[in-house]
Amino acid sequence: MRRAVGSSLIELIVLLGVTAAVVTAVAPEWVSWRQSYRLQAATRHVALTIAAVQTRAAVEGVGYGLRFRGTATSAYWELIRDGDGDGIRAGDVRSGVDAVLRDVAIADGFPGIGVGAPGTASSLSGGVAPADGIAFGVSDTLSIRPEGSTTSGTLYLYNGLGEGGAVRIYGPTGRVSIWRFGAERGSWQQR
Repeated sequence: MRRAVGSSLIELIVLLGVTAAVVTAVAPEWVSWRQSYRLQAATRHVALTIAAVQTRAAVEGVGYGLRFRGTATSAYWELIRDGDGDGIRAGDVRSGVDAVLRDVAIADGFPGIGVGAPGTASSLSGGVAPADGIAFGVSDTLSIRPEGSTTSGTLYLYNGLGEGGAVRIYGPTGRVSIWRFGAERGSWQQR
């Protein structure tokens, strides 16, 4: 007498039940990990973009700027080239003297990441973080000069899970640092 090869309906139902239980237990953790990773990647991307524009300004001997705009759902930056050597000025951008070369939406590469600080985070300097997440003096533009100096400031990013990232630029040297805010720690730490 031969035995039937294959699985019974009961075995398949048990297998599907076990699979569903495992997926239900792991899925929330995976979503949280994915958003944390996207925040880290977006923060590094912004820092590398700043470094690339600093290099471009030095090689070409021309000033550049990165103008950041954003809301919780729509965050982007614009690359601006100084057309008359007097730095990036809003009037020059409006008139076309300082040309906007391109704009890049952060959400295109990093869905779920917005510009702003997490709700419980203070600014890196200890005060209140800016509501729009952009702190380059009174401007939303990071100016980069050919000799290497930049506007001092910080760009804050968040992922909606209480975590934040920040890219800080030190003006006289143009040095860039990356910071991370974790809701469980309640403080900023340099990376």
